[in-house]
Amino acid sequence: FGLLDLELLPFSYEPDEQTELLLPFDSAPLSDAAGNFTVTASAPEISRTTRRAGAGSLLVDDPADEVRITPAASRLFQPGVEWGSFTLEFWLYPVVLASGERILEWSGREGAARDFRMQEVLVTVENRRLRFALTNFFAPPDGRDYSVVLEGDRGMLPRRWSHHMLRFDAQTALLEYLVDGRTADVTHVSETGSEDGSIFFPRTAQFTADSISLVSSFTGAIDEVRLVRRFASDPNLPEFYPDGGVYESSVLDLGSPGAIITNIAAVTRTPAMTDVFLYYRSGNTRQTGSTLGGEWIPVPSASFPEVESRFVQLRAELYPDFRTSESPALSEIQVT
Repeated sequence: FGLLDLELLPFSYEPDEQTELLLPFDSAPLSDAAGNFTVTASAPEISRTTRRAGAGSLLVDDPADEVRITPAASRLFQPGVEWGSFTLEFWLYPVVLASGERILEWSGREGAARDFRMQEVLVTVENRRLRFALTNFFAPPDGRDYSVVLEGDRGMLPRRWSHHMLRFDAQTALLEYLVDGRTADVTHVSETGSEDGSIFFPRTAQFTADSISLVSSFTGAIDEVRLVRRFASDPNLPEFYPDGGVYESSVLDLGSPGAIITNIAAVTRTPAMTDVFLYYRSGNTRQTGSTLGGEWIPVPSASFPEVESRFVQLRAELYPDFRTSESPALSEIQVT
């Protein structure tokens, strides 16, 4: 009716002790939820409608929309640090899909002992697929040059969200690229490119770039960029939180102890097998704070029993259907 509805918040990650970087893009100014990086963007545009996780995503349509991510308390992006297992993942919503679009780039160089050799991590769009190129990022024991490239096995579709994950297992040397939870490319970062017992570990170069560049050349949206210091399990990519969501009203004062509630009804939208359940509780005295005591009583679908009460509090539980990307919605609750 031209006003806001209550809907379920899309699923998003929370930082834990192994989270190196987490960019939720839920609000401006941009920030790292893990607190390890400072994030700089000239005028970030947050979308509340084109989003895949949390409350928003970052819209990108100009080189000026580039995001700079600078280490502040990072454990991995320090000179000479050897990494263990890691996982890099993000959601992408491409619009143009032009070859050469740059999603992520970071570089460094070694010292004179290695002839100032360059190190680079570059994620680009090539032939409608994402391409992860890691140059001298993994370090063979003999110090020779080493590059590895992984790319998608099928083209992305414009104006559709897709999830991209690159993960490395320091126990087996497995390096795997997954799209929407499906393996798209895989190798072993080892002498033979297979699980042969040798492992080339990732390592930060001695002289690193001041920052990581994100979406320096891209048109579309990006969401939920995350780097963790572990080999993540197969990604669980729910649209919404499995437990659904809950709304509770403040305590409503109906005016006098003689007020009689004759009906409680709601305007809802429940696509597919989603649902909204209504509850209430009532009383003639408030509890401490902004709630009423007592159990929540389900609102019957018909023949509401008249209740004499001065105060009433309302509750709605919204439940998703994981076969659809649509949320149930609550437009209004009417108390008669």
